[in-house]
Amino acid sequence: MNGDAQLIEILQLTNASRAAAGMNPLRNDSRLGRAAQLHAEFLAAGGFLSHGGSGESTPGDRATAAGYRWQRVGENILARTRAEPALAYEQWWLSQGHRDNLLTAAFTDCGLGRHYSPKVDCWYYAMLLATPS
Repeated sequence: MNGDAQLIEILQLTNASRAAAGMNPLRNDSRLGRAAQLHAEFLAAGGFLSHGGSGESTPGDRATAAGYRWQRVGENILARTRAEPALAYEQWWLSQGHRDNLLTAAFTDCGLGRHYSPKVDCWYYAMLLATPS
């Protein structure tokens, strides 16, 4: 997360929700953060949303390429015209599939990235969630 206060706030909101559900917090993993950041930059450059990345990479491919050995991996992505972290988190929280990822007890680590696209005047967010092998 490279000290990005907005991404730190999203992780804090995620961990507050996990705590309310009786779950352990997610740990920030810098390898997953680098992979998430690169994917956010890829999405912003293209001006679209996709779990397929550069070279048709999957979330698992991106985690592996970043040096993270995993047994389970998930990904949340979104695009927003406004960058407020609470609203970005809420967008994930209100989507059942994204919320399921946030509340998957097996996930112990995560990384977040975001990048602005002037091409479409939008912020792109990516969150990789994983269980180490």
